[in-house]
Amino acid sequence: MHEITFTERVRTIPALAREEAVRRRHPSVDTGHLLLGMIAAGLGVGVAVLKQLGTDMIDVQARVDAHLAPGTTILPEGVDMPYTEMAKKTLDRAITVARDLNHAYVGSEHLMLALLHTDSGIAFQVLTEMGVTFDVARDAMLQLLGMEPLGAQPFDAPVQESPHDATG
Repeated sequence: MHEITFTERVRTIPALAREEAVRRRHPSVDTGHLLLGMIAAGLGVGVAVLKQLGTDMIDVQARVDAHLAPGTTILPEGVDMPYTEMAKKTLDRAITVARDLNHAYVGSEHLMLALLHTDSGIAFQVLTEMGVTFDVARDAMLQLLGMEPLGAQPFDAPVQESPHDATG
């Protein structure tokens, strides 16, 4: 199996997510913070896909903020902020998404798809409320990258041609 590398942009997202959590005085980084970090990182494929689907980034930020309760945590200088279990699983899932697509890198598009693959969490809730589903985002990403969309195939299942015509 080939080694997966992380794009420069995706390497900045966790730090930006931490900044979002610290600014809101939260004790840990969750999926909502990861989504805000992805948006703060600027244009990348993940954000480009969301925009291509008609998703307004200011609206996403406002909706995430509406879901995040005000916090009271102030971490001492030098203390590393932990990730929630859901955020850890999402970051791990981004690697799996990249591998499943046979990509040799993890980019913001893989993180965006991983946020949608969780079926829970603030990022999932906000994006699905806005009409962004995993299948739609995956196909839009593949089109943006010049690859063939997979349609409604389950993500982890191999794409197979049917031996019979759909009409017959």
